[in-house]
Amino acid sequence: MHGRVCSRGDVGHHDGVRSTREVIDAHLQRRKAGDLEGDLEENYAPDVVVLTWGEGAQRGKDAIRRCADVLNTYLPEGDYTYHQVLVEDAYGMLQWTGRTKSTQVHDGADSYVVRGGRIVAQTIHYAARHAADGAQQ
Repeated sequence: MHGRVCSRGDVGHHDGVRSTREVIDAHLQRRKAGDLEGDLEENYAPDVVVLTWGEGAQRGKDAIRRCADVLNTYLPEGDYTYHQVLVEDAYGMLQWTGRTKSTQVHDGADSYVVRGGRIVAQTIHYAARHAADGAQQ
């Protein structure tokens, strides 16, 4: 991962449950590797709440799959750069960008709520534009 990391949510294991930092790090590693299903199995609660501007409020792992499918239309190779990860207790935030030859994704900001070693809520925001003309999508 690139960028800055700030954290007070990685105090350690409590009763064998992964910390917020550990969950978010595992999530980001799996996503960068293109392992959506492994990410869902390891890091997400079955009834995760997902909030996005384009897709609205949704619930469940299928909502995460739908959001990933939309993002894959812009970044099929999954070329992401993680700029900053912040963690405080059960809460996390990621600042990110992505790029292909034809598309630039900027202003990526995801936030997370982690409980019991799983992501129970996530917000997703980004903007995409054609790399050649700068027009926003």
